[in-house]
Amino acid sequence: MEETKEYIGTWVTADGYIRHELLPGNRYDEARGKRKSAYQGNYRVTGNHIDYRDDTGFTADGEFRDNVLYHAGMVLHKSILTILLFAVSLQLSAQTSSETRNAQTIRKLYEAVNTKDLNYIKSLGDEKSEWLDVPFNITSKGENAIIDPWKSWFDIFPDARCEVKSLVNIGDYVIAQGVGTGTQKGVFSSPAGVIQPTGVLMTVNFCDIYRLKDGKIIRADSYFDFYGLWKQLTLK
Repeated sequence: MEETKEYIGTWVTADGYIRHELLPGNRYDEARGKRKSAYQGNYRVTGNHIDYRDDTGFTADGEFRDNVLYHAGMVLHKSILTILLFAVSLQLSAQTSSETRNAQTIRKLYEAVNTKDLNYIKSLGDEKSEWLDVPFNITSKGENAIIDPWKSWFDIFPDARCEVKSLVNIGDYVIAQGVGTGTQKGVFSSPAGVIQPTGVLMTVNFCDIYRLKDGKIIRADSYFDFYGLWKQLTLK
């Protein structure tokens, strides 16, 4: 009980006459009937045992057993509202934790791109993964759906790097915006034609949208300024 903080909230008798609120910060506030704040003071929980020291000086104790608080001859149950709020807080906490993991996964992806950590990039793939290169309208699918587009990009731009300017995490989705750079040393085959190696150091804006599940990228839609890239590589 002490470790989970489940004791925090409002405990009431069956008739609703006693309303015993255990607050964060080890303070309690007890209402009786129409009398609000009839008793106030400090409390301390050790395991399933609770000790009280009222602001007027008297002391009391109680015990939590099977989600029931036994205190001063009274039997108090946690109010339904408190239970619901606690459940919601746990869900939000879990969701926030999941969102944080998703954002970290994508940040690490771009770090792996910059260091050419192909093993990590490949580890983000799943048999249900899909990667869509939007300018080319080409979709890769399966466990290699994440690594294959990057390997193709590295074949063209071996020193490719990505600088993330903005990263937004909403639920299962992560949106990354930034700037990519790289020197074209490989043949670039695109729907607009084939570009032989130029040795040009290019800069391109990108926006990638990811959907993740259990640490894997299930869907990626990759947008980048292909027209701007094409001009850099062909008008030199």
